[in-house]
Amino acid sequence: MATKNVYFYKATLKEVISNKEVTNNIKAIFLNIFSTYTTPINNGTFKSMTLHHSAEEISLDILIDDDNWCFARVGKKKDPAYNVIRDNATKDYKYVLTNAELAIKTLEVCTYFLINYKTGLVGFIIGNDAPSVSVLVNIVNEFDQNYMMCIDNILNPESATKLVVPGAMLSKVKYTFRTPSVEALIALGLNMEQVTALGLMDISEIQLLVKSEPHKYLSKQPNNIEELVNSVRRLPQKIKESFLLIGKTPNTSSKPYGFKEENLYYSIEIPNDKIIDGKKVKFTPDEVANDICEKLKLLYSRNVGELMCMANIE
Repeated sequence: MATKNVYFYKATLKEVISNKEVTNNIKAIFLNIFSTYTTPINNGTFKSMTLHHSAEEISLDILIDDDNWCFARVGKKKDPAYNVIRDNATKDYKYVLTNAELAIKTLEVCTYFLINYKTGLVGFIIGNDAPSVSVLVNIVNEFDQNYMMCIDNILNPESATKLVVPGAMLSKVKYTFRTPSVEALIALGLNMEQVTALGLMDISEIQLLVKSEPHKYLSKQPNNIEELVNSVRRLPQKIKESFLLIGKTPNTSSKPYGFKEENLYYSIEIPNDKIIDGKKVKFTPDEVANDICEKLKLLYSRNVGELMCMANIE
């Protein structure tokens, strides 16, 4: 099981000449581009096209394209020289791609996104070394000169307020303060010998962790959590930004909630394998894609009201 962060963005389309917003026509514009520039792949099951971004070729595989959704995979070339295939028993290894294969094949690192055609909201999984969400503008900007597409962040001010709901649970509180004074260190229980020893080190900050006993939450009481959140919100900006509340809501897994603006995201769990006849079997890329698609749709459905509010979509 892997935890992935899904960041949400707002896609906007405008006519180049008039600067008129035409995001409501995103489905028709995408359909025209996909019909013209994609190639059938995997025996016609899916469609693919190549985008160009910052001198890199980006593969765009359209896996689902219906009246409401576009679900796709984006990938870019990864150097196979830094990857090998190893035999677990003998520890022998071989190259991922042979020299002959390198002439006709490419190793890619991929991630996935989901666009809702009716709202223009985009859910994008951030992946290490995978393409960034900025490549999506090239779907339109590279292939239709009549329109311009923009992808804007959806900022979530003071996400800690999300914990002030029935069913939320607070597990930890973290407070980070910079350049701690001798008095602060002594107040934490250190003696002068330890303070002096720490003073010889390059310390820039100290993190204070407040938690309950193992496997217990600090609080499940909405009123208590709300009181803590409101008390921190009244602090000066620099101080309250040093606080993190670790907890979960009824619709999300445990994650940190802060007191500063950040890009809006949610977390999902992606399984890596399944059990067949008592044996663990790895998911295929298509099975992983199907699972991700369903979870992105569910995430969107559960949070569409908040997303539209944060993105100023009426």
